Parts: sequence; C-alpha cells; structure tokens
Amino acid sequence: LTPIDLLQKMVNWQVIQHNFTIISGWSLRQILQSMRHHPKIKITSPDCNIQSIENKFFAGSNTSSIEGMFWPDTYFYTAG
Repeated sequence: LTPIDLLQKMVNWQVIQHNFTIISGWSLRQILQSMRHHPKIKITSPDCNIQSIENKFFAGSNTSSIEGMFWPDTYFYTAG
C-alpha cells in the first residue's frame, strides 16, 4: 500500500484492529508469556526477556518494581 492508500483505509475504518490486554496484578513474566502466545504478536527482539528488560528499565532509575511500569489496560493495534 502507498501511504495515501493506507491513510484512506484508516479514515474509512478499513483496518483490522487487534487487542492485547494487560491484567492488573500481572507480573512481567505473565505479560511476556501472554505476548508470546498472542496469535498476532511476533516478538522479534532477542532482548525480550525478563533480565534484559529489567536491566534497561532499572538503569539509572529509582523504581523498585518493573510491574508498576506497565499500565493494566487493553491496547489496540494494527498487525504488522
């Protein structure tokens, strides 16, 4: 699709929206597990593991828990 064609589809609601829900109280392990099992989410980063994520988030941060950094909600996205 050209950018104009894509914009037209979006304006006319011709895109398929998928969702991903983060449940309140989920640990980072549960969030990643749910993402890995979601049929429309493809994890391509080799750094998508608990240790790598914690290292990136905690570098220079005074946050004691990474789970509080992921807002429980349903997120909508277009696949691809």
